[in-house]
Amino acid sequence: MREAEDLYADIIEYDYKGPAHHRRMSPNKRAAQFIPFAALTGFGDATDETARLTERKRILTESRREELDKKIAACISPEAAGQARTVEITYFLADLRKDGGTYVTCTGRIRKTDPYSRTLVMEDGTCIPAEDVWDIRME
Repeated sequence: MREAEDLYADIIEYDYKGPAHHRRMSPNKRAAQFIPFAALTGFGDATDETARLTERKRILTESRREELDKKIAACISPEAAGQARTVEITYFLADLRKDGGTYVTCTGRIRKTDPYSRTLVMEDGTCIPAEDVWDIRME
C-alpha cells in the first residue's frame, strides 16, 4: 500500500480545474440526472385510485323520506313556481370505478320532477335521482 502512495505523491495536492473545452454543469442539471424515472408506468395512478376514499350511501328513515317529499312538493307547487325558490340539494353520487361514492351539493332551482324515472331536473339540466337525495334546504 505504501508503494501506491508514492506513485501518486506528485498529484495528490494538485488543484483540479476541469477540462478546458467543457463548461461546468449547473447544479440543477446535475441534480436532474439523479431524478428517478418511472419504471412502472401507471403505477402512481393506480395507487392514487386505491387511496381515494369513497363513502357508503346512507339509508333514509321513512320519516325523513316523507319530510324530503314534502320539501320537494313545496318547491315545485304552482304557488312556489311564481316565487322560483332556490334550493340547495345534497345527494349521493355513485362512483363509477369503486363501491360507494360521495355526497355532492347542487344549488339552483328545480325545473321539474319526472315521476316515471323518479328524478329531479334542475334548471341547469342536472338530473338528481329522488332516492339519492339526502337533504334539501330552501333559501
